[in-house]
Amino acid sequence: MDDATTGLLTNHRRRYVLSYLDERAGEPVSVDALASQVIARELVMGSGSVDPDSVEVTLAHVHLPKLAAAGVIEYDRDAATVRRRLDDTDVVLEERTARVLEGSSA
Repeated sequence: MDDATTGLLTNHRRRYVLSYLDERAGEPVSVDALASQVIARELVMGSGSVDPDSVEVTLAHVHLPKLAAAGVIEYDRDAATVRRRLDDTDVVLEERTARVLEGSSA
């Protein structure tokens, strides 16, 4: 795995975001809906108590901008929507995300 991919996948919230957006196959998703999905995933994975405001803030100001800068998502701050960018190079990232998620649930 190259350093850029490793950097994107080191944070569990970014992995959850990519996993959920992969399921949506390029459909736009509201940041609110995405935050709800991340919160649900954290609760299922046993992250203890989850602060919904913290999840939404870190998504909007840290994780989504980082993923957008890497070119793997399109993040529209004004519309508060995000969607997965799908092209040939993303197949590799999608497969790596799936492998990392499988390992984190073990």
